[in-house]
Amino acid sequence: MARALIPNSTQIPDVILDHWMAELSGAEFKVLLYVARRTYGFGKESDNISLNQMAAGIRRRDGTWLDHGTGLSRSGVKAACNSLIQRGILVRVNNRSEESRECEESTYRLNLFAASTEVGQKKAYVGHKEAQVGQEKAYVGQKEAHVGQENAAGGPESDREVGQKLAPQETVQETDQETAAGEGMPGKPAEAAAALIEELVGHGVGRAAATHFAHEKPDTCRRCLEYLPYAKLKSTKGAWLANAIRDEYGPPPGYEEAKAKHGRKRDGAGSELAQMALHKHEHAIRAEKTARLTAAYRQLEETGGEALQAFNEYVEQERATTDRFAVCLTDSRRAEVLAAFDQPEHRLQLFEDWTSAGSGYPLQRIA
Repeated sequence: MARALIPNSTQIPDVILDHWMAELSGAEFKVLLYVARRTYGFGKESDNISLNQMAAGIRRRDGTWLDHGTGLSRSGVKAACNSLIQRGILVRVNNRSEESRECEESTYRLNLFAASTEVGQKKAYVGHKEAQVGQEKAYVGQKEAHVGQENAAGGPESDREVGQKLAPQETVQETDQETAAGEGMPGKPAEAAAALIEELVGHGVGRAAATHFAHEKPDTCRRCLEYLPYAKLKSTKGAWLANAIRDEYGPPPGYEEAKAKHGRKRDGAGSELAQMALHKHEHAIRAEKTARLTAAYRQLEETGGEALQAFNEYVEQERATTDRFAVCLTDSRRAEVLAAFDQPEHRLQLFEDWTSAGSGYPLQRIA
């Protein structure tokens, strides 16, 4: 008797259900099935998928939903993807725009060769000679990883040599944003996170968003703060920063050239230590600068007079300018941006701008 045709269905390879379902966590299995749906379900071997799509689904332009994702949080999806990639089940290619150099959706595909392993056993690979003692074995279809040489393994090559350890720089890129905001400064994680939050808020990022970014993406925050002077703003600094951190923008035009001129170009492992030292030095300078600004601002409030009146007028001018730029924002976001002007941290940033703009206020050695 012929099988009945099941409409609107997706083929799921048997190896996923027979082998991997027992080994994977719930989050990993959800992500695996989602990628299978986005690829095999549409007759494709690979597809461009974002973490947001995996987490919350895809919404069509007419407002209807194509799917509702995995139901996991974005961080949960990211952790599951990284685990599947390390196991060799999932292959990811990071895409970057040639024009803006900003990150785009990554391309994902499944590696069904990885399903031939047994739980708790070292992985053996079909058609592959046993590796020398102390060296790792690559999966079928992958190149065998040896120091100083590459041997063809006799199968389809993947985009990432699944089954081999990630290169050191790739490991850093995929894990640095899961690091706590203050781990770059041993012994002072809370202070470092607080300083990063205040710096983001000082540039107009909402406090709730700044707190989330500082703990979830501290390195991305610092990188985008370096990009800020070179960014071409179409709205406010705070709006650009929030978007840049959330979507992990690449360097804007002019940044790399300026970085090279100032001798900050990285060179091997030693440059990472230099970069950490640079962050520590910059943090110390910012802390000292903030302390001086705070003392000067308190003196201005205590003294009052024409200087305080002039500063308040400057604040209102900046508020009006920001209000004009914020017309493109939603009502809630616009209110949040304008409310930042009443926050002590933002007023301190405005105070610095005011003194630097030739206000005539006797403030010395702030920079």
